[in-house]
Amino acid sequence: MRLNELKWSGKWIVPSATDIKDEWDVEYALPRRNWKGRAEIIGATFPIFDDVEDMISKVRDGHVMNMSSNMWDTTHNLSKNHDIDEVKSMVATYSRPRDVDRIVKGFEDGADMPMAIIIRGTEGSWILSGNTRLNVARLMGIPQKVIVVDAV
Repeated sequence: MRLNELKWSGKWIVPSATDIKDEWDVEYALPRRNWKGRAEIIGATFPIFDDVEDMISKVRDGHVMNMSSNMWDTTHNLSKNHDIDEVKSMVATYSRPRDVDRIVKGFEDGADMPMAIIIRGTEGSWILSGNTRLNVARLMGIPQKVIVVDAV
């Protein structure tokens, strides 16, 4: 399924403290995610966040940016799916699969969406959260906004 440009009436919003805490628990704090190695790859200071409260603060103080083509091409661990079926196949492998149809419907219905979080170091960037939302938005022709957290 290939989606055409949608006139989305919603807006990108800062993730809630609850959403950020969830990312801390599932994405950042788990040793198997190896954020130390990721930080080395992108030239970021490690630890990037001292604790969940620091993460919430840094995300809220991050830079809201339009996701440029260059940022899309150079952000590590960002999937570059070609259609919605490919997004669905990708999320089926996640430890917490996402409901891609619900995200598509949210965009179609004009729901507000939490911005993705990207960590930026001196040597590059790494997506922390929002990969699925960004891919769906891109496939639907919706300009994406992200929060960039500088970790240098």
